[in-house]
Amino acid sequence: MKNLFLYALVAILILSLSFANGGYGPATMTVEKKWLLVCPTNPTCTAEFEGILITNGSNQRVVSIETEPEMEITSDDDGEIHVIYKGKLRNGSILLAANATIVVDYRSYISEDPPLVRESITPTVLTEWNEEIAKKAAELADEKSTLGTIRNETAWVHKNIEYDISYFEKKVDAKTVFVERRGVCTAYAHLLISMLNSLGIRTRYVNGYVMTKEWQPHAWVEGYIPGYGWLPLDPTFGEAGVLESSHIIVSYGSDQISDYDRFVADDELLNINSIPLRITVISIENEPKGLSIDVSFENRTYTVITEIKNERPYYEYGRYQFIAPDGYGDEVSELLLIEPNGKIQLQHRLNSSMFSPGYMYTLPIMASINGANDRKTFVVVVEENGSSLNEDCAPLFFLSAILLVAIIRFTVE
Repeated sequence: MKNLFLYALVAILILSLSFANGGYGPATMTVEKKWLLVCPTNPTCTAEFEGILITNGSNQRVVSIETEPEMEITSDDDGEIHVIYKGKLRNGSILLAANATIVVDYRSYISEDPPLVRESITPTVLTEWNEEIAKKAAELADEKSTLGTIRNETAWVHKNIEYDISYFEKKVDAKTVFVERRGVCTAYAHLLISMLNSLGIRTRYVNGYVMTKEWQPHAWVEGYIPGYGWLPLDPTFGEAGVLESSHIIVSYGSDQISDYDRFVADDELLNINSIPLRITVISIENEPKGLSIDVSFENRTYTVITEIKNERPYYEYGRYQFIAPDGYGDEVSELLLIEPNGKIQLQHRLNSSMFSPGYMYTLPIMASINGANDRKTFVVVVEENGSSLNEDCAPLFFLSAILLVAIIRFTVE
């Protein structure tokens, strides 16, 4: 009866486990922005307005744009799209609207890993580095690998800065973030930019939106790789190269305060009443981006082995996640860099003290990277001498499920 009770407990544990995994594209969405222009002193003022709408680039393609009223649409060298309105206001105000349909699909085609090339970079007040930041960045750097250096710096910021919502809307410079080790996405971005710039790696700050429980403003970074171009890096979520498709790029800049909308009326710069942006998801898919993942179990050492294969002839970054039942193993989140057509094996030693002699355990294990998932249930039989036997999980799992149903039914009746 003791073993049967264990079955019931494990089965409930299986149902209660959750595994966070967003879509990795392609995703089709509409982004709608509105601005209310008001002339407080002159109801017939002449207005000139320039608003930042969306960005068109390699990972985010703009399909169409509609404006109301009709506005001029311009684009700069970075693909940043602005809408421009010029005219007299009636009754002292006007509501402007622009709607962009976009396809977001993050993927990379990096065929070479160049050594570090140190460029001369002038920081902003928010991204300036000091001796301590430069020292830590140098410790993490790999002179022979730009890709490895970028991975190391991004992973360090992700792991060592604590997300603190109390910093929302604060402008915190990189030096302060490095000392306090707290902040929101803007702080993560400022510090990563500072560390990469101290090594001579060019960056640009990304203003945008991301979906968590709801759409919210977000900031991340792009780093420049010689011979390739700009690579997206999100230190808040620990992602690089391939980001979840809910990352929508609005504009680029040098730091948190580098981009803004502009409204001039009768040659006087006025404030703009911005209306919350609205994003509508039309479709979103999950695509493993050329990676595959397989989970197996080594019964003698209570070790879970994860094998990740890169099936593309390009370097691939991936946010790896591993989850075992509470108490049996540590939850792991790690940024990996996999060589072209390469593979990586990771080992996760489970807590052997959780396994008692004479018992059988049903263990759900989950692992994921860039949309590739493997979820397996391993049945582990622990002999009286303490050694374990890993049986074929399917038959025993179904047998334990039948026993559990029988126990529940017997108890209810």
